[in-house]
Amino acid sequence: MKKSSWLIGALVGLSLLAAACGGSGADVEELNVAYFAEWPTPNQYGQADGSFGDAVGTKINWIPLSSGGEMAEAMEAGSVDIAYSQGLTPFANFVNSGADLKLVGIAVAYAEADNCVAQGSLGVTKDNAAEVLAGKTVMTPFGNVTHYKMLSMMEYLGVDLNSLNIVQAEGGA
Repeated sequence: MKKSSWLIGALVGLSLLAAACGGSGADVEELNVAYFAEWPTPNQYGQADGSFGDAVGTKINWIPLSSGGEMAEAMEAGSVDIAYSQGLTPFANFVNSGADLKLVGIAVAYAEADNCVAQGSLGVTKDNAAEVLAGKTVMTPFGNVTHYKMLSMMEYLGVDLNSLNIVQAEGGA
């Protein structure tokens, strides 16, 4: 990882932690921070060497969770104080349903990771996507930005969603 990428990620992470710690003026002895273990994010460096806890001045309990929805549920239940990289769609879904969650920053962006991938032998192009993809199976995690972007891409390509077999990917963020 480039040093500048790590530094930017660390600063964002520290800002998130500082924002979560501030407010009441009371000392916080511990913070429970949810994160995605399988996503390579800059916070994992500070997690591994303890520098996040040192910078904030409190013990951090890092709690791996498998989805943004799971993070929101844990925050509502009070078992998690901060959800690091929860995802915008799960956050919006929970806030719109009445959850008292606050967004204090965007941890990471994976613009290239949100691309749709099709088997090369299909020969999908913008011009033939509606015809070629009709009747095909599409796998995506549900209820997150990836799902939303897939639906938007199919609309952009003129693909009728009713012509697809859309399958939920397990463990999707």
